Amino acid sequence: MAEHNTWTVRKNLHYLGTQSPSTNLVLKKGDPRSYWLHVFPERNLDPWKAILDTLNGTHIPTCNPLQDSQKIAVAATNNARAALHQAETVIAALGEGNGLAEATNFVDAHFYMLLECWNDILKWLLYLMLNTPTASDPLTIFTTVRTFYSMISFDGWSHLQEEILDNANTIDYIYLLLHQKDPESGMYWYINCAAGNPTCVILKSLSQCLNWKSTTHLLASRFKAMRSGLRMKVVKSLYDRPRMMTFGGARGHDLWDFAIVAYDLATLSLVVSALGNDPEISKKIRRRVCYYIACAMFVLASDEVEPFANFIPETWRIVVGGIARLIDGHEGWLTETNHVTPHSHRRILDLVRGKAVSTAFKCLARLLSGGGGGDIFLAESVLRYFLIHMTVSDVYRAVLRDLNEQADVLGRYLKEVGQRSSIALQYKGVLELSRSVFDEKPSLEHSLCANHEHSRSSTDGQSDTDLRQCSDCFSVAYCSDRCRTEDWSRFHSNECKLLARTQGVKDSGPSYSDVSRSVRQDQLKFLEHTANASSGQLKVHADRPTHVLIDFRGQLFASQCMDLSDRLYVNPHPQDEMRCSGAFENRVARYSEDAMAEPEKYVCAEAIFAYDWNWSTHVFAKLQYYPDASEGKRYRLLNSVFVFQPCPNDTLDSEVSV
Repeated sequence: MAEHNTWTVRKNLHYLGTQSPSTNLVLKKGDPRSYWLHVFPERNLDPWKAILDTLNGTHIPTCNPLQDSQKIAVAATNNARAALHQAETVIAALGEGNGLAEATNFVDAHFYMLLECWNDILKWLLYLMLNTPTASDPLTIFTTVRTFYSMISFDGWSHLQEEILDNANTIDYIYLLLHQKDPESGMYWYINCAAGNPTCVILKSLSQCLNWKSTTHLLASRFKAMRSGLRMKVVKSLYDRPRMMTFGGARGHDLWDFAIVAYDLATLSLVVSALGNDPEISKKIRRRVCYYIACAMFVLASDEVEPFANFIPETWRIVVGGIARLIDGHEGWLTETNHVTPHSHRRILDLVRGKAVSTAFKCLARLLSGGGGGDIFLAESVLRYFLIHMTVSDVYRAVLRDLNEQADVLGRYLKEVGQRSSIALQYKGVLELSRSVFDEKPSLEHSLCANHEHSRSSTDGQSDTDLRQCSDCFSVAYCSDRCRTEDWSRFHSNECKLLARTQGVKDSGPSYSDVSRSVRQDQLKFLEHTANASSGQLKVHADRPTHVLIDFRGQLFASQCMDLSDRLYVNPHPQDEMRCSGAFENRVARYSEDAMAEPEKYVCAEAIFAYDWNWSTHVFAKLQYYPDASEGKRYRLLNSVFVFQPCPNDTLDSEVSV
């Protein structure tokens, strides 16, 4: 930018700077219309037009890396900083017209000119970010942050804001800012807003991007387009940010800062979910960042950080809402079901390891003391969602550690919550149920080989490392070439053709490899244990086949006041026979045929397990009945098929609606 242009900016907008919101007497008297018309009189538009013209992209120097000692770098930085300060004043003054008819008409009339000016400002922001050494001149970057905050918090005209955010330069600036080494003051992230409370500029802008499909897509695509080195810096920033937000210098202004940090953590969880929806980067981000965010939430809500009495209900609602966003990966949790995030069991496990369960219990206890009914319901729903994943042994043991490692957290909440919520009793019952499955009995490895004629003993399973997936459809696995050959001729030659067609198809659902073998083993153990523990409900008849349905997902979510005497229901199959539409139809039909041919010997069972909010894992299994065996060992699992099916709208919606 030429020197005279800088002075033109300062001269033409000198009066505008003196009329800023903090010093304007008219505004202090509560008349924003008079203030706005004074700053932007229709008869005198030339001064601020000259200001915005000064910011035109043609004045931007070539963006070559400049050394700090070079005079041109210092001059360009000073000029740009002065221009951006004036641009911030212009934008802030425009924002004061929010809700005024005169301002609305003015913005609509000059929409494209304003948008062009905004884009020029963005180019300056990128220039400064790329050419300013952070350690030597943090004030320059701080100036760009303040200006950018003025742009993305420009209330009243969402159509202009969407256009600003739907811009590759905008997203690039956000990502560049994201991985800057933040001073101890946290000033790159937190800007004091008009009310005196700090707000997180980066997370506010990212949250705004997620308001529209186009900007959400751009957020993910620009992330994917980064060089690997820069992308890893952004990922590392996402790793470190939760800890910095709970322990950093941004806190300590006043008590409401805790709620701001809670909200920002919740927003960060939403951003992580949006970025993690890309299968190429999901493992890099979600598995570690979800854990760190959960840990930060736990620290934020701990007794040592702040006494319970000082937190308002809104804070607790925001914290539990952030956990909900991490669970589902969508801001409209429990109402929107179109945002599928893969690797659900791993994500849940990371959250539990980050003490999300005890944090949610703490939020529930505080909300029961002063929150609204919807907030209490949200906290209970979050806790129940963890419950439906307790059929996974790693999740069960992580929950057990979270609730018992340092103190009897569950016992404390049983006393504290009392009769106001059944969720604590429900946790006690499900923990006992999982313990009886995973800890009380010898570990039995079931066969995961897809061959129908594989060894029929549930104790003769081979090591999981011996299994090899079908290289065409990746939907079945075999323990040996012999089993693969036998099953190919019997079933899989036809199945593979159907399954291969759906590979990579949008909305085709999770894949076989999204559920680990250890999780499959846990699900088979749960199924066999429940069948043996429900001998009173499960009756085998010699004259007709037995087909049953066990909905672990629905029962673990919806059961109320489960105590140690309760058992999961084993219901007669509503179709009177086990059916599986799709590629595995013939294989599952063979199970039913065997049960019909020898009803006194075989039982068919369909079990429904949780995967994520949109999808369930359906296990179709054939069990053999041994009437002379001891109690608890009469049913042994022989064959099984794992299939993903969409969750019916009424499966959990009847229990959950916000």
